[in-house]
Amino acid sequence: NTEVSEFQNANSMCTNTEVSEFQNANSMCTNTEVSEFQNANSMCTNTEVSEFQNANSMCTNTEVSEFQNANSMCTNTEVSEFQNANSMCTNTEVSEFQNANSMCTNTEVSEFQKKQER
Repeated sequence: NTEVSEFQNANSMCTNTEVSEFQNANSMCTNTEVSEFQNANSMCTNTEVSEFQNANSMCTNTEVSEFQNANSMCTNTEVSEFQNANSMCTNTEVSEFQNANSMCTNTEVSEFQKKQER
């Protein structure tokens, strides 16, 4: 709960423009990508976190750019809050998030890609 709260605080401290950029990044994703993103926030399983990262890599350049802009437009405090959300995780959670791609099995990647194709 603390981790999710810190993440939400990072968003609420953004200006309207920053929030808008962040929301645009979500709205340009497919339903599957938005769903996977929400799963990542709720600190779900390794598979879900891995799929979240895959969703970004499968986005168009514009979508990835919008998402990155949302972070870069935050103040130092806001970025710090976002980083704190990760650092307040247990060692296991941080490790799982950082290693999400390498921990994703071929089956998981394949299943996510099939969802996208549908």
